Amino acid sequence: MFKEIFDDQRSYFKEGHLQSLASRKAVLLEIKKMIIEEEERILEALKDDLNKSPQEAYITEILSVMTELDYALKNLKKWTREKRRKGVIFSPLTSYKTKAEPKGQVLIISPFNYPFQLSLVPVISAIAAGNTVILKVSELSINVGKLLVELFNSRFDSNLIYCTDVDPDNFADLFDLDYDHIFFTGSTKIGKKIYSLGAKNLASITLELGGKSPTVVHRSANLKLAARKIAWGKFLNAGQTCIAPDYLLLDRVVGDEFLGYLVEEIKLQYDKVLVDDTYVKIINQKHFDRLVELIEGMNIYYGGAYDRKSLKFEPTVIIEPTNDSLLMDEEIFGPILPILYFDNKEEIVKVIEKNPDPLALYIFTEDSSFEEFLISKVPAGGCCINDVLVQLMSNDVPFGGRGNSGLGYYHGVYGFETFSHEKCICRSPGWFNLNLRHVRGNISKSIKCLKRFKGW
Repeated sequence: MFKEIFDDQRSYFKEGHLQSLASRKAVLLEIKKMIIEEEERILEALKDDLNKSPQEAYITEILSVMTELDYALKNLKKWTREKRRKGVIFSPLTSYKTKAEPKGQVLIISPFNYPFQLSLVPVISAIAAGNTVILKVSELSINVGKLLVELFNSRFDSNLIYCTDVDPDNFADLFDLDYDHIFFTGSTKIGKKIYSLGAKNLASITLELGGKSPTVVHRSANLKLAARKIAWGKFLNAGQTCIAPDYLLLDRVVGDEFLGYLVEEIKLQYDKVLVDDTYVKIINQKHFDRLVELIEGMNIYYGGAYDRKSLKFEPTVIIEPTNDSLLMDEEIFGPILPILYFDNKEEIVKVIEKNPDPLALYIFTEDSSFEEFLISKVPAGGCCINDVLVQLMSNDVPFGGRGNSGLGYYHGVYGFETFSHEKCICRSPGWFNLNLRHVRGNISKSIKCLKRFKGW
């Protein structure tokens, strides 16, 4: 089945249907129209899958997609324009330009935690760059997946965009195809398998993974505001966010004071969540049971309650888990916040090095030297000072990881570049030739002159 769709998309792409700016904008506008017309059904599906309230669903899912669409529509003409580049001394009349051309056929694989946003945003970038798309949505977020399959496949020809929610056990032939680019959002474990599959056909790859994003609270920080922001960012979407603070490194000097503020904020923002109809649930029983196992035998400072029937898990704070515990070994991806104390900044680096290259590094401090030390010593996909999650909100900065947290980036122009190939175009006048390039003696003299001129 996928081979036939793939071949149709290959033919459609080669026929140049998406070469023009107008054709790409028309598709983006149709996606925008689809979202506006189907907003209620989208919100309903998000409620069914993750128990997201309409307000949270709109802010974390629909708003970011609409912002990305508007940004692409506004800037697409500028992105597709040829760009002048500098020439060289051995070809003085040659002009150099670069032109972004689409890579071709793209496979996008999206996750369950933000099933609408993380499906649509890369699709927008891929279409803006002029590619055809096969979108594999998560089979875990069942209702959103089925809705996206219906909406895309009813509104767009399959030779342009095709959406599937096929189960992983039955999509082997989906990966046997010769894609030009594969974009994957998910776990590091699966990301490594996707990377090897892409290498088989020399497809370029973008991996948006996760990892254990540390949050550091220094004694100089505004502790009350830090607690408010961390509680919000950690327990948003019940902790099922790839850039959520995964664990906290807390300055021992202010430990008790900060913990008091943190508990206050959890009670304020997430009070009685097990009976709150607006609190997000864990996606399925398997992930729920994994979280229950993570807190067994741990020193629970706050929370720890859960409801198996509703799959809701209370915001939970764990104090100083052992280094060999699963809490400190794998991405938590749930509403559990382990806290470790530090006495000096060197200890922070040693802890983070056990799970290197986090997707995000969060630092709460008013001490600029402390801030600069961590930024320089801790490689990370992105960094926020005195806030969390805001690196995801701007269309004007790249979002992506490094090492275990990913490969490549997207959002705004960076998404357009991810799905484009930057072609170099050199143009020399037909009547001109620099003869010294073709005569050996002249070349030697030219090299000597160049060295003297450059001071080499």
